[in-house]
Formats: sequence, structure tokens, C-alpha cells
Amino acid sequence: MKTSNFLSLNSKDLLKGLLMAALGGGLYTLQDGLRNGFTIQTLKEAGIAAVTSGVAYLIKNLFTPPAIVEKLP
Repeated sequence: MKTSNFLSLNSKDLLKGLLMAALGGGLYTLQDGLRNGFTIQTLKEAGIAAVTSGVAYLIKNLFTPPAIVEKLP
């Protein structure tokens, strides 16, 4: 299986970016909520953390050269 080309993204990259956004926002909410209590401000900041982590993942994949990944039998 070949990964996406340099300076391009495929559907798997977008799905993984959404997963990273959900994980980043969720972990931020958990960490900040346990420290300061769960508030609306915590959720707003978690949304910002989610978008930031998802976009960072997509940028990383955008500039990663293609590779061939083979599954072991």
C-alpha cells in the first residue's frame, strides 16, 4: 500500500486528521477539566486544541514523502 504523495492528502489522511482532532480535544478537556473544573471556557479551549492538533497532523502528512507500506503475513 502506498501512502499519499508529497504535497497531497488522501481520504485516509483526512480521517486520521479527524481522529487526531478528537483525541487532542478530548485529552485537553480531560486534563484541564481535572485541574480547573469543567467549564464552558474549558470546552472552548478544547475546541481550539482539537482544531490545532488536527491541522498539525494534516500539515505533517502534507510534507511527508510517499512510502510503500507492506503488511506482514
